[in-house]
Amino acid sequence: MTKKRGPVWKHWTVITQNQVENNRNNSHPPVQCNYCTKIFDRAVPSRMQIHLDKECPGAPDNAKSKQNVGSQNSIPETTQFHPNIALNSILTDTPNRPVKRIKTQKIESFVDRMSEEEQEDLEFQLAQALYSAGVPFSFVDNPLVIQFFQHLRPAFKLPNRKKLADDLLDDVYDEVKAQADEQISKAKSLCMVSDGWSNINRDSVQNFIVCTPKPIFFDATFSGEESHTGEWIANQIIQQMEIIGTHKFSSVITDTASVMKAAWKRIEEKYSHIVCLGCNSHIINLLIGDILKIDEIKDMVNNGKIIVNYFKSHIQAAAKLKRIQIENYNKEIALVLPTLTRWGTHLSCFQSLLKSKIALEQVLMDPEIRQKINREVRNNVLSEEFWEMADLITKILEPMVVILKLFESDTSTLSTVYSHFNKLINKISELSCEFSEYIQQLIHKRWEYSYHPVMMAAYMLDPRFLEESEDADIEAIGYAEFTEFTNRRFGQEESVKLFAELVVFRQKNSPYDNETIWLSSSVLSPSIWWQSWPKSELQQLAIKILSIPTSSAAAERNFSTFGFIHNKIRNRLQNDRVKKLVFIYGNLWMHKRGLKLKKNKFIHDQRKIDNNDNGNDIGNNSNDHVDNDNDSDDDRFIGLELNITDIVADE
Repeated sequence: MTKKRGPVWKHWTVITQNQVENNRNNSHPPVQCNYCTKIFDRAVPSRMQIHLDKECPGAPDNAKSKQNVGSQNSIPETTQFHPNIALNSILTDTPNRPVKRIKTQKIESFVDRMSEEEQEDLEFQLAQALYSAGVPFSFVDNPLVIQFFQHLRPAFKLPNRKKLADDLLDDVYDEVKAQADEQISKAKSLCMVSDGWSNINRDSVQNFIVCTPKPIFFDATFSGEESHTGEWIANQIIQQMEIIGTHKFSSVITDTASVMKAAWKRIEEKYSHIVCLGCNSHIINLLIGDILKIDEIKDMVNNGKIIVNYFKSHIQAAAKLKRIQIENYNKEIALVLPTLTRWGTHLSCFQSLLKSKIALEQVLMDPEIRQKINREVRNNVLSEEFWEMADLITKILEPMVVILKLFESDTSTLSTVYSHFNKLINKISELSCEFSEYIQQLIHKRWEYSYHPVMMAAYMLDPRFLEESEDADIEAIGYAEFTEFTNRRFGQEESVKLFAELVVFRQKNSPYDNETIWLSSSVLSPSIWWQSWPKSELQQLAIKILSIPTSSAAAERNFSTFGFIHNKIRNRLQNDRVKKLVFIYGNLWMHKRGLKLKKNKFIHDQRKIDNNDNGNDIGNNSNDHVDNDNDSDDDRFIGLELNITDIVADE
């Protein structure tokens, strides 16, 4: 039986549908406002009413909310009773007439009523809350949940599981999709980020994130029997970009696996204005992995593991250590066990040991512990050479992990890459150790592996690095790399014009002589800052390349969301439904809650690396990265409680 439509429908015209369409959509047909050109592909009364109340310029008063409350479902004003008010008496308004007392109304006589529009609006809000929290559809079938809502609002009918998984999911998805599309359409330049992964059912997934520069989960492809060749990946990325418009894209970022590099070649051949780059956070991960293979550092990591494992496996010794920590530091300090490919945990391991040095030494003074403790543990704890080496490794790894987290953030831009690598080499050169020069060689090797001239071009155009790049050697390299990039992309004639304007810009000559705008570079993102200047070819180039992120970390975080939604308990979810849930979960939280916090944390850590503050714990929270990356190892945690400072909140 078809549900009776509420009064809001009389202000909308149903657009004739194709009879071949699925009957499920008949209750939500396409509609157009009678007073403007607004069209909803799926008619949802709550959204239709909001449009009439707040958005439609031509809507008459009788179309507003007060007029559209269904009269058949509402209580007449003269007979409504409020649950918190007991009416002991009602005074008539006739003068000189004795007061007529009416029988007291009790709370039991209150009847809760709800209009169709309010019911649908509450259903929509409930669905949005459940999807954004990753709550299973079976939540609404729980008897205690049903009982709770009956007590909370008796008139509200809790939607069933099927409606939550179908109609409501489509409605919320359409709403979030409209917001995401609006963000994408407003962006002046876009970057496509993509990565591969296998889900809980071992289905191969390729995801696509559009950076505006804020990352937006755009789509995912389940490849089935298709092999992830360079040609297939290139075609998938191009297909996604064509949906939006390839002219809006300036770059593509993936990992540096061989199939991805093959895909880069095909994309750049077809679209010469698009630059394909590797993930810089992955490059830093590989660099840390290289450093941990140095014999002296490798031996120290093994010794650190032995100490941590001893206290994790011996309850009595661990209890004494905690007691002594509280006596000395007024808090417990968890010892962190290094985990394979979670490179931040190696830094956290040595930081936790250094913080607990006095407590560890005092534990060994206990006669009972001294008799039972492993000799290797005792020798390391009592060795001054061990602690000096632990301090040295901390100084080596800390700036690298800080840079890693900055590259993984959503606010880091390509222009920062050269500056961070340059500062990293300078920090390592200041250390006094026999393998300092070898580490510098490793840094140069990874820099050359990941380098693209657009990185230096972005660095030269970023106002934050103007003073830093005025060094004669750096500026000469920067000008050379800028002209190489522009020659390759635009030809020599256009390159000459861009170079001439670059020189004017860097010398702050007219029109780049507004001191107020220059001072604002410390509070504005580079791409926004460039929009303050008169329109020019250099300005358009700067906006595009200064909007390019530093890594594909957004794609890896998206796979963490896939794993959270499509887990072992919900492994029967259909792939199409999973995509919609991930789209809602990721995009809704990303753009309504997390940005301000992430921005503040990014600024904090940018200052941290500049000031060379080596006293805080820095950890690594990289997400799983599989399928397309030939260099990656098994990334699983082993159930450890890590005492790692999270620089950037991922979700």
